[in-house]
Formats: sequence, C-alpha cells, structure tokens
Amino acid sequence: MLKLTYPAIFARRERTAQEWADHHRKVVAILIALGVIGSYPTGVFLMAVVTASLKPPATAPAQRPIRGSGVVVSMNDTLGSIAVQHQGVPELNLPPGATSFRADPAVFRRTEVGDRISFDLSREAGVYTITGSQPSPEP
Repeated sequence: MLKLTYPAIFARRERTAQEWADHHRKVVAILIALGVIGSYPTGVFLMAVVTASLKPPATAPAQRPIRGSGVVVSMNDTLGSIAVQHQGVPELNLPPGATSFRADPAVFRRTEVGDRISFDLSREAGVYTITGSQPSPEP
C-alpha cells in the first residue's frame, strides 16, 4: 500500500490512503460549514435588496392634529408666524405661555392680533404649524 506524508511544515507522520481520504472528508465538511455560515448573512442581505422593490412603501400612520387654544399676541408677516398666548399644549409637554408657530397662509389671512382662537397643530418638516383655527369662546 502506498504511504503518503504530510508537507514538511507539519509533523512528519505517514498516513495511508484511507487516512488521507478521511482527513480530506473532514476538511471539506469544515469548509462547507464555514461557507454556509459565512454566506448566510450575505444571502439574507441580497434577498432583502432584491425583494425591496417588490414591497409596498411604508406609510406613516395618519396623525391627528394637536389641539390648543389661546389669544393671538403678535403676527410676523415675513416669517408667516403667529405668536399665541396659550394655556399649555399637553401633547407637546408645552407649559402655559406665549409660543410662536408657523401658520398656513389661509389661517394667517383670517387671523388678527387679539383674536381668541382654537387651533390645530401639525408637524411639517420638524416645525409645528397651525393648520386650522376657529374663533374660541371667551373663557
């Protein structure tokens, strides 16, 4: 029977052809296992990229407007903002005081300084904007 030897960097030991075959089966099994383990995250990533266009875009839940009320104390034509002296806005953790909010043009046109209003706020591009208002009864 033919005797095979390890390369010089390993300990010198003669092996039979059957021992070499067993050894190679183990090495191949280890390499396959490493390939499967290593390729799993890559495969998951590629599947996510390939199927991303098939998924409908995520839609943000409809936000209900934040309600507040107060008296208009000033208006800035340049910025399109309205300063309101309010009793606090609990949804924003905003204590009572005067706060300046941007306003929709329609709201800005129909509002005057001194008006008592109930207003709706919505967040647009990181800024709270008065999107609706109506006259509020005296307290």
